[in-house]
This record gives sequence, structure tokens and C-alpha cells, in this order.
Amino acid sequence: MNVVVDGLMTQYEQSGSGPVVLLLHGWGDTLDTFNSLTKSLEKSHTVVRLDLPGFGKTESPKETFTLQSYAEFVHHFTDKIGINKVDTLIGHSNGGAIAIKAISIAELE
Repeated sequence: MNVVVDGLMTQYEQSGSGPVVLLLHGWGDTLDTFNSLTKSLEKSHTVVRLDLPGFGKTESPKETFTLQSYAEFVHHFTDKIGINKVDTLIGHSNGGAIAIKAISIAELE
């Protein structure tokens, strides 16, 4: 699926039903990193995964993204697709750093 977030065409996949799990891939990777994990989780969860800006099939930003930029993008993405609550946030490598930053942003809201 595709959605425009912050002016960037963004590729994402959503499957399953139940509590929401958001998966964030590492640097140089794509949402496909989580194919096997998704098959297991989607049996009991709504699994959302996306290609972060500049990776996979998501457009590259015009300016260099910082960790803060990626975290804000993730918040805008979840708002855009109507996810009000993420029950579990899983990040691999740089996706883990983005997850930590995204949580700190959410705590300030």
C-alpha cells in the first residue's frame, strides 16, 4: 500500500488484527526484513511495517533526515493511516534508534 506522508510517497504493509505492532527496519534495509516475523505476529496482532524515507519503495527526502526527522515521520505516518495507539514498537538497528526517539516524542505529547 502507499500513502503520502510529509510529501513523500510511502510504501507500507498492514496485516492481521488485534493489538498493533509497528516494525521499523534498519539502515539500508526495507520492510521485507520482517517478512518471517510478520507471518507469526499477524496471527494475533495488527502488524504495520513501512519502508522508511529513502529506503525500499519510499521516496527519498529532499533534505538529509536526522534521527529526530525519522521519529517525527513515523508519528506522522501512524496518524495518517489512522493508528491511534501502537502497542508494541520493534526496531532493528537504526530502526531501534528511531523507535527510542519516537517513544520520547510520544511522551512529550
